[in-house]
Amino acid sequence: MHRVNRSGIDFIKRLYYNREAKKVTVITTDHRITHVVGVDFNSLYPSVMSSEQHKFIKYTGGKMYMCGSQTGKIEGVDEHSKQTILRIINSNKRFTQEGRLFIAEVKGHIQEDYLNDFINFPPILRNYEFTTDERTIGSYMYSHMKDNKIKTDQKQRKLTNL
Repeated sequence: MHRVNRSGIDFIKRLYYNREAKKVTVITTDHRITHVVGVDFNSLYPSVMSSEQHKFIKYTGGKMYMCGSQTGKIEGVDEHSKQTILRIINSNKRFTQEGRLFIAEVKGHIQEDYLNDFINFPPILRNYEFTTDERTIGSYMYSHMKDNKIKTDQKQRKLTNL
């Protein structure tokens, strides 16, 4: 899947597995990406980078700390908990200020019949090349890099996950 996260330009994509054709289809949603979190484009899993030292994070000893806390945990062991999970994922408030962050942890083998229930949480790592120009990373991150004397308008490679 071709995935680019450009603020205000690209749309959020979802995956769908067609069991008969044995193919995965990429579905583009109507929801536009509004923020890219960090220079590493790791916008789906921003907390992955939380313990890496960066000289431009001046006020917390060079570390980025993710605010928030866990308010609950759903195991997904029965039909009721599965429906609760799906209500959170498919909520109309998902892409608003009232939306809830949902982090899925999937262990073990997923039977083909249930693949579409989990396909939008792929733990895929990739070596991604991008240009640090304003169009790609957005005006906020571009200004942040300029203000902190970090090189811009050049190609970079980062190991990220989708």
